[in-house]
Amino acid sequence: MRRRAEDYPFYDISGPIPIVHRGGNAVGPGTENTVEAFWSALQQGIGYGEVDVCGTIDNKTVAIHGTRNPFATRGGRDVLRSWIARHTRQELIKLPGFEQTPLLEEVLTEVPDMRFFIDLKTPEAIKPTAKAIDQLKVHDRVSVGTDKFGREVAAEMNGGGKDVCVGVSGWGAAILKVSGVTSVHLPHFALSRKLIDRAHDSGIRVITWPKNPEKNDHRDYIESSLDKGVYGVKSDHTKVLVDVFQLGGL
Repeated sequence: MRRRAEDYPFYDISGPIPIVHRGGNAVGPGTENTVEAFWSALQQGIGYGEVDVCGTIDNKTVAIHGTRNPFATRGGRDVLRSWIARHTRQELIKLPGFEQTPLLEEVLTEVPDMRFFIDLKTPEAIKPTAKAIDQLKVHDRVSVGTDKFGREVAAEMNGGGKDVCVGVSGWGAAILKVSGVTSVHLPHFALSRKLIDRAHDSGIRVITWPKNPEKNDHRDYIESSLDKGVYGVKSDHTKVLVDVFQLGGL
């Protein structure tokens, strides 16, 4: 069983790598986590994307973050994610503004030259995500992660003969102890050279994202992250990602 990140084809690029967060913003508002957004980023030379997924009651994995709440209730993203877990994908796409929500399988098959960090937002997404990966035979194109149930994800993705990259999100060094993890995803403010070096020495890639993307100077965030030695940088700002990496000769 492979355990270090460099043992996986998913990480056969030495890094650093640009990652379009939810497909990036090149296409325009309302297109996050869509085939169109990821395809646009790929055409601009970015080969890695992060896609958020939730699980439905009919065991489908839909590419959606769940930030927007289409209901006249409080609770934000948790309300929508809970609703998705109790309904089918067909019911979801009948909601205003959610008509184009793709299945994970559609994203993976329609953007075949991109590699994906799959961010599981609900536990209901674990098994159907594993099933989709098996059926499409895309084990080497994906890394599956979460910020809440890393051990369950690692057990599913690395059990029964499967060997899929697993990542976890968090704040500090404790996340390096989750068994079977090949990447850790940290907010920019939590980065330190000591933590990055410790992770890389353990065969774990460090990926970062801006905690408050709407308030960040994305060029400064990307450049300072690279200066600290991270393996991957996530951003919604596709053009800024492309510009920084091209200017740096990366």
